[in-house]
Order: sequence, then structure tokens, then C-alpha cells
Amino acid sequence: MKKPVPVRGLEIKHPYAMAVAMGEKTVELKSTYTPFRGVVIIRAAREFDRRFVRQFTTAVGEPDLAERCSHTAGHVIGIAWLDDCRPARKSDEASALMKVPPEYYAWVLKGAVEFQGTMPFKSGEGLFKISPQDQSIFKKVGYWIMIESLNNDYNLEAKDTWED
Repeated sequence: MKKPVPVRGLEIKHPYAMAVAMGEKTVELKSTYTPFRGVVIIRAAREFDRRFVRQFTTAVGEPDLAERCSHTAGHVIGIAWLDDCRPARKSDEASALMKVPPEYYAWVLKGAVEFQGTMPFKSGEGLFKISPQDQSIFKKVGYWIMIESLNNDYNLEAKDTWED
């Protein structure tokens, strides 16, 4: 029997979502802990931090980043592997692209893949489950193959899995 792919959705504000999908941001700072380890489908929230867009655009040399962020708000834009969740420390600031607030957790991400095309997607907030209907949509548009590939690269013993 095939082991289920551990997968959740993760909503992140732009341009941080884009930074994660591009592999430039490998730590997402959250006020809550999660035991989940596995693939996260990155959904860009509708709101975004305009100050950071300018700063990030300069840092990565992508002049059209602000436009890309505005066109992909509310969309699924990529995937990453959520590898660890631990208390954040000052040394996480470079990987998080921001200062670490007190008592936050570092959600450590790796293996990010930015989707070439994006897809509008309604979701819950923060970390959310992917419904069977949404899973079948991801299969139809070809995203599920990428999700399974990332899972095969990193899945040793995921703690919290999503099953059919």
C-alpha cells in the first residue's frame, strides 16, 4: 500500500510567499507551533507588505516582483517541505528576511518550487488541510506530481499525514 503524501496548505502574505516559493526565504515565523512535517502548498494571501516588496525586489534583482505579487494574490504559487518547527532565534533573521518577534516559532522550509503558472485558490488561514476535491484539482493541473516528488525527496517519517 502506498504511503499517503503528508500535505497541507500554508497561507503567507506577499511578498513573503513569493520569497518562500523562490527559495529566498527558508524560515517562516509564526506565533504558533505545529507538529506537521511534510509538503506545504504555498498560497499567497490577498494582503501584502508593500514596504518589503521594494526591499525584496532590490535584493533579488526582480524588477517585476511587485506586479507578480499583485497578480498572484489569493493564488497557489508553489510548494516547499516543512522540515522543522522550533523556537525562533536571532540567527533565523537572515533566513526569515525579517526580525524575530519574541516567543515566535521558526517554521523551517526547504526544497521550495515556484509554480510556472498559478491557480486561484480559496483556503483557510495559516496551515490548513487540503480537501479531496482540491487534491483532485491539483492532480488535473499537474501540481500533484511535483508534490509527490518533493515528498519522495524529503519524507523520512512525517509525523502528521493527510489521507484520502
